[in-house]
Amino acid sequence: MASVLGIGRPGVALMNRTQGDPVISLQDVEKRFGRKKVIDELCLDVYPGQFISLFGPNGAGKTTLLRIMSGQLGVDNGWIDSRSGTLKRSLTGFISHQVMLYPDLTGFENLEFYARLHSVPNPADAANRMIKRINLDSDASRYVRNYSRGMLQRLSLGRALINDPEILFLDEPFTGLDRQGAEFLAEILNQGHSGGKTILMATHDLRSGYDLSDRILVMTRGRISMDFSTRDLEFSGFVSSFEEVSGR
Repeated sequence: MASVLGIGRPGVALMNRTQGDPVISLQDVEKRFGRKKVIDELCLDVYPGQFISLFGPNGAGKTTLLRIMSGQLGVDNGWIDSRSGTLKRSLTGFISHQVMLYPDLTGFENLEFYARLHSVPNPADAANRMIKRINLDSDASRYVRNYSRGMLQRLSLGRALINDPEILFLDEPFTGLDRQGAEFLAEILNQGHSGGKTILMATHDLRSGYDLSDRILVMTRGRISMDFSTRDLEFSGFVSSFEEVSGR
């Protein structure tokens, strides 16, 4: 079995197999909530065009790490840098458990609002294009409060993509989706990856996360305990190693 970089080490970055400088770089980052250290001396480089799936048990620090990398949360120690100097809102999209939609607006109105927020040219046209892309055109005039969970996830995806971000962050995006919704999300993510977007996704779905990504990170107790390319380790080997480092 191919060796897995970083097992048992505090955040050793995968060797760069791409061209160019990192789009995000973290060095000895720490984050506490009260007395609890959630991120512990973590080092990580993310390179352009990578699709990274982030795994780990509950409480490992996955959501906190995504929020730090997306610029939503500061750090207590260490530093974070990006290609743009700071992670500008116009460069990123974020999908989380909270869909961040307005229930008393229609699907179209939500997308138009976010297009305006991101200074997207011709926001109404952008909203119409996105509504069609996420297959909600027949429900565009319905209030979001009447949407199903799957529809909310699709609209949340459209919200995150409306500004055509360079970097997309996803926190458990497959949660609550039926098979059709999961297949649709995977298709959209594959399109984004093929188009050169950098994608970081926290998920508990080992199979989907492995199949979609080209790099895998596993977090335990606020540190990166596995970091490898999917070209170097088959799925069965990944599952065995994941169970070992996560104590399953």
